[in-house]
Amino acid sequence: KVASKAAPFISKIDDPHYSSSHAGSVNVHGWWLDTYNNFSGMKARVTVYLWAKKGSQWVQVNKIPTKKNPVTVYAGGGGGKRASGSVSCRSHKPTWYHGQVDVDIIDAIDTSNRPNSHDVELNCQPW
Repeated sequence: KVASKAAPFISKIDDPHYSSSHAGSVNVHGWWLDTYNNFSGMKARVTVYLWAKKGSQWVQVNKIPTKKNPVTVYAGGGGGKRASGSVSCRSHKPTWYHGQVDVDIIDAIDTSNRPNSHDVELNCQPW
């Protein structure tokens, strides 16, 4: 099924947070929802970006590609259906973070939107 024009879907990203599985790191996850059934049975390539504020500049701090980013997945989110970006903490100094997600539906026209999470201050400096 190939959409002839850009059809709606929802790109989702959680707020950056301390990892529950890797102590001393910050994670962000991205996924997509096919709320209107426009892409039934189709997969999307989901890429997440984790940004940290260094001075007045936002700097991408996660490495791409990794085993979990980008990923090609069906809609839905949760384990196995989302991309994951992370960075290790070098100190406990307060640092601002936000995440960004890019969802590209395979073999379909979609938007170039890259939604951002909220900005979150965490006690984890990556440099």
